[in-house]
Amino acid sequence: MEYSKHLHYKWVSGINSIRFILALIVVLSHFENPIAIYFKSSETPIINLTGSFIGILFNGVAAVIAFFIISGFVIHQSSKDSSIKWQSFIIKRYVRILIPLLFVFVLGYRLNHPEKHVVWSLICELVYYTLYPILKQLEVNWKKLLIYSFIVSYVLIALIAWNDVLAFVHQNDYKYHGNYWQGGIFLTWIIGLPCWLLGVLIAENLNTLKNVSTSKIISYRLFVFFLSVVINFLRFHNHLSYILIMNLFALILYKWIKSEIAYYQNHKPFVILEKAGEFSYSLYLFHPVFYVFLSSLIQKNIANYFISLLLTMLGSYIFYLLVEKPSHYFARRL
Repeated sequence: MEYSKHLHYKWVSGINSIRFILALIVVLSHFENPIAIYFKSSETPIINLTGSFIGILFNGVAAVIAFFIISGFVIHQSSKDSSIKWQSFIIKRYVRILIPLLFVFVLGYRLNHPEKHVVWSLICELVYYTLYPILKQLEVNWKKLLIYSFIVSYVLIALIAWNDVLAFVHQNDYKYHGNYWQGGIFLTWIIGLPCWLLGVLIAENLNTLKNVSTSKIISYRLFVFFLSVVINFLRFHNHLSYILIMNLFALILYKWIKSEIAYYQNHKPFVILEKAGEFSYSLYLFHPVFYVFLSSLIQKNIANYFISLLLTMLGSYIFYLLVEKPSHYFARRL
């Protein structure tokens, strides 16, 4: 771990690297992949199958759930051993999220607001930031709260996503929704809360983490990626909705992220990935608008696909320098 330059708590190495990878997965899940489309147009079965496989490689919703876990970890790790001034805590975190979001909202006005595909998760985050100081002040038992939140989330899922349950049981797409955020802005945060609390639980028990070997962490990474692909396949081909499976998958993500944190206590992360992680929020937030803008200028083909990815990362980094980074600076001085 290393001390942050601006804060009084220990920043955990490796977190930014994970954030960047997760943000990139979200981007790749949103970008229409011309390679997959080209392969799927083939009449050769093996090539067609390869195209279908490429099409489900990146599970953006799984990455968002991992973001929730990391968010809970970072918030609790920075605050668990100190008192919190509720008003200051809320204002600083709202400023860091809402200023960049406001800019993206304005930029997306003439593009039919493509950023709406990621905003649902930010609303959840704002609710969690609002609740956290209250829960900390009440000195809740985080483990018990986690268990209760899991129970409540699945009761709520049964109520609002019963059509998805029936679609999976009967294997048909009648009124099948499939998405995680079908509870809307008022209910989705309740469904995602146990995922966020899993991160809090990691921070609560940070000092008890055991060393993880390189071979073991690679195995975890491959296993998590493989399962995310399987979940994508089941969602599209077997009517297993994200809302039914993601909170269970979060338990595996919890184990993986906890292992990553333990691993980086004794191993140095890649410097490039750590630096890239600094603009992961901008990449996550800005890419839908920039992608739609690019699509109006650049023809979609395999060569331009990679050019679009590079330009999106560059544009997101510029957005970070011009908007997100100043908002962090402003928030620290409130």
